[in-house]
Amino acid sequence: MASPEPWPLIRLVELSLVGKLTNAQRCLLVEKYATAEDALASLGILHFGLYQVAEKIITKCKEANVRILSRWHPDFPSRLLVADPMPMLLYVAGNLPPSSVPAIAVVGTRSCTASYGKPVTEKCVELWTKSGCVIVSGLANGIDTIAHEACLRSRGTTVAVIASGHQRISPQSAQHLSKQIVEHGGAVISEYPITVAALPPYFPARNRIISALSDAVVIVESKLTGGALITADFALRQGTPLWAVPGPITGTRSAGCNNLIKTGKAMLLDSAESVLNTLFDGTMHEQFATDKHCYDSIPADLVLLFGADPIFTETAAQQWNCSIAEALVRLSELEMNGYIRQIPGGRWHLA
Repeated sequence: MASPEPWPLIRLVELSLVGKLTNAQRCLLVEKYATAEDALASLGILHFGLYQVAEKIITKCKEANVRILSRWHPDFPSRLLVADPMPMLLYVAGNLPPSSVPAIAVVGTRSCTASYGKPVTEKCVELWTKSGCVIVSGLANGIDTIAHEACLRSRGTTVAVIASGHQRISPQSAQHLSKQIVEHGGAVISEYPITVAALPPYFPARNRIISALSDAVVIVESKLTGGALITADFALRQGTPLWAVPGPITGTRSAGCNNLIKTGKAMLLDSAESVLNTLFDGTMHEQFATDKHCYDSIPADLVLLFGADPIFTETAAQQWNCSIAEALVRLSELEMNGYIRQIPGGRWHLA
């Protein structure tokens, strides 16, 4: 678990506003100096009015229900430890999923094809979502938006990483989608203060976060150059499994994907199950294959409780009208007896 924050949050926000410093340099200052005053003095900054700006940012975040997490905060995503550079601050709207839940990043061109890229993305995301995976993307037009929306339609959890502050999301359709993501239990995150507008360098920078938050990165339709290929590069640097959807050789929209496969940088995605087999150690989780269970040997009350869908410990506790701790004990006993098994994401399923 991360250590407690070394400085008050407002001083960390203040330091983040100091220009011409990298995140790594800022973090070194925090770890080297006991107070923000000493750190700023070492830079020759005695009073820059940044404290007042930091106060306004924190106030706006509270009003908009946006949390500010520093890299020292216990809730800071542990997955981002591989992001280089690691964000010093993260602005979060909604709920970050637990790191134990499998996450798949789905990114691609903004000008995707309606006849291929769109249905491929929707079909894959639907299966991954129903198998308990979080879908991570960048809230951009095209493949990103299709991935987020497909996940929401399947009642799943999706995380959007944006290249602006939360109050500067554009276009209007993306603002609406970001609200839906939060309302359905997902998260919209940024490393930029809430009122900051997106700038060209911010888009490739956010792609390292998309990759770092994920257990696998999937590229759907990308030209030979583009943001999706930058995400692919980060995946390769971070050691995140990389997949690419092959496309027609007669067009340009899949040229980047085909090249990733040709050069051996990405695995060929020939089915949505391929990614699941990797995430689940070679055994795809048959969440909806009810006919594969021999229900005759399972107590009727367990069949009614679990059915074909995995449940969380909290759900079992509600059904049994007991505490979560008591539910965990009962679930563990059922697992030992071979009736159920635990799957990624802290959920339980009939064995």
